[in-house]
Order: sequence, then structure tokens, then C-alpha cells
Amino acid sequence: MLDEFSRTAPPKLAKVAEYFIAHQQEVFRRFVEERDGYVYELHIRYELPFDDKIYRCTEKIICASYEAALDCIDSFYKENEDLEIKETEETEYMVVKRNVFAVGDRCIDDQNAVCFLGPCKKLLRVEESNQSVSGGRGCNNDCLKCEQICPGWSVDILYPCFAFSFSLIRYRDQDVSLDFEGKEHLGICLCAEECCKDCRTDAYYVIPMDCEPVRYHRFERAHEEHDHIPLPEAELVRIEELDEETRGNYDAFAQWCRDREEAGSSV
Repeated sequence: MLDEFSRTAPPKLAKVAEYFIAHQQEVFRRFVEERDGYVYELHIRYELPFDDKIYRCTEKIICASYEAALDCIDSFYKENEDLEIKETEETEYMVVKRNVFAVGDRCIDDQNAVCFLGPCKKLLRVEESNQSVSGGRGCNNDCLKCEQICPGWSVDILYPCFAFSFSLIRYRDQDVSLDFEGKEHLGICLCAEECCKDCRTDAYYVIPMDCEPVRYHRFERAHEEHDHIPLPEAELVRIEELDEETRGNYDAFAQWCRDREEAGSSV
């Protein structure tokens, strides 16, 4: 996509795109480079049908190289044909490049980088762990004042706000380093007017419905469990879709919030 963009973008933006293309290519080159002291940990998430139920399972396989990991994906399905395990359009694989420690090595995080693949082993993205975002140039880590082009550069994209306070939304886990499919959650959106000027924002402030403070009505601790959910990851849910217990928790929390607001405004 960056390559297509660079062909039609204005010259200055095209150079930025070309820089990021080169960076991503170098990250992938380093990931697949075979060096002593590293192994590749392949994660295969699959659905196992059994007794009219579907069980979600994870297979972890240690491989000597990236190519070996790709080969193991084919071998895994071949070896499990009798269990009716099949790749689907939603299938995603994760390959983690890990450092193998020897005697005397400094024992730090062993994850060097992680690669995500889609169906048919299509490369989705590669992320390096603890990388220097400056790409080897001098960096004082003051990103707010920095004007250099670097892999850590980003901007907040604002979207039209489609929720309001106490809207119910559906979303998946944002941290996909361990569970790359992401567990689905329901959450209560708390959207203060001053947070959504011009009716645009980049993320919602959400209280998960499955957190303990909401489930056990310890609402004073609910804000400790909050999430910031990007708008593209949020989907509105009708209150009528809730089961009786979840609806009771939702109504109780919403009423608790309203009572606090009224108490504050009357002081």
C-alpha cells in the first residue's frame, strides 16, 4: 500500500513513504536472517470440532528458521487432516523470533521480533522488540518536539464520533502480543463533551462490562479498569441484546454514574 501511495503522492510525502518502505524491508530482512542463538516460535491458533462443539486451541512449535516455520504450517494441517482442522479466512499465525541464552548471558526479554501471517501464509507485518525508533540516528526520545522522519513517527487520526455517554460497544483486546486473535468484550462508553470537540475523536474511554468492579458492583474502582478503544475497533451494540445479568450490571453502573454527576452539580 505504501508503494502504491508513493507513486501518486506529492514529492515530499512520497519520500516519507519510501523511507518507511525501506525501513519495513530492513526489519523483515533482519527477522528472517538466520543467526546463531535464535529460534523461531510458531503459534498456530485453530478451531477443533468435537462433540458438536468448537474448541479454540493454540499449537506452539519451535523452529530453527523462518522458512522452517512456514513449512511447519503446511505440515501441521497435513498431520491433523483426520481431526478436520482447516485454515479459514480469519486464520492468523504468529512467529516469534527468540534469543536463546547461554551461560553468562544477560537474562533479559528473549523476544527479538514478531511476525504476523494471514491465510495462505500472507505476510501482514513484522514488529521488532525494543527497537531504536530513530533508526540508528541520534535520538533524545522527545518525540513531541522531534521533526525527524523515523519509524516511531505517528499522528492521531480523528474520526466522526458515533457514540455517547453510556453507549454500549463491542471490541477486541488491543494487546495482541500474546493473544493475536483478541478476546471480544462489551464495554460502556463514557464520553465527556470536552473530550470530543467538533464531534471527532481518535478513541473512546470505555469501562469493560466483564471487569470485576462492574460485575460485583464496586463501581468506585471501575475507572481503574478502563480501556482506550480506537474508533475503528468499536462497534455499537443495542442494550436490548444484553442478557438479564449483564443488563442489570449496566443499569446499575449507569445509575451510579448519574447519581455522582447530580451530587457533584448540586454541591
